[in-house]
Amino acid sequence: LSSATGKAGYAQMFEEIINLPEGKALLFHCTQGKDRTGCAAMLILSALGVDEDTILKDYMLTNTYNADLISSERQMLIDQGYEGQELDRYMKAMDEVDIQYMENALTWMKDNYGSVKGYITQELGVTEAQIEQLQARYLHNMTAHPAKEATCTEAGNKAYWTCDCGKYFSDAQGTKEIDKDSVVIQAKGHTSVKDPAVAPTHTSTGLTEGSHCSVCGATIKKQEVVHD
Repeated sequence: LSSATGKAGYAQMFEEIINLPEGKALLFHCTQGKDRTGCAAMLILSALGVDEDTILKDYMLTNTYNADLISSERQMLIDQGYEGQELDRYMKAMDEVDIQYMENALTWMKDNYGSVKGYITQELGVTEAQIEQLQARYLHNMTAHPAKEATCTEAGNKAYWTCDCGKYFSDAQGTKEIDKDSVVIQAKGHTSVKDPAVAPTHTSTGLTEGSHCSVCGATIKKQEVVHD
């Protein structure tokens, strides 16, 4: 982050992302794919406005997804006689990540540039307009859809959010994608109540048996007039 070579590399990365053709992706990596690559991911996520806690959790996922490799190489070093702090030092250099490394990087940028975004704009030459461009391109533009109760005849829905990209989400942050059919609450259907028949008399008409919905009041079976 502080070396001329590192800054040139990260600046080029942002230039590539900003000018990336629609529908194309960018692969970024380093020798081990964890520390310099982790810093690259941190810079991208910071430019997109992702919070620090999420960035740290993302960085530490290396230890989760590399668990088998870490275990086998740790055993290899143990078999070679490494132990204690020396073993830990080699593992962190080879395969593991340490949250303190990323915390130190974040603290260094905040101390020297006010924020990670300050580092990105001051040292990497990325403008505020370009950051807004990245956010518009890579972040979901969410629309909230409030919960709607199902009625006897109309389906309702759970609360959900949609993005301009056509995806459906169960949260406003757009982190939990769902199928659009999963938000639908089927119509309840009528609750039928019998309307008893009324026998006609010499002085008044009667009615046939009918029924109505006790919830919405809709007529289900209309009563017909019966004459004496």
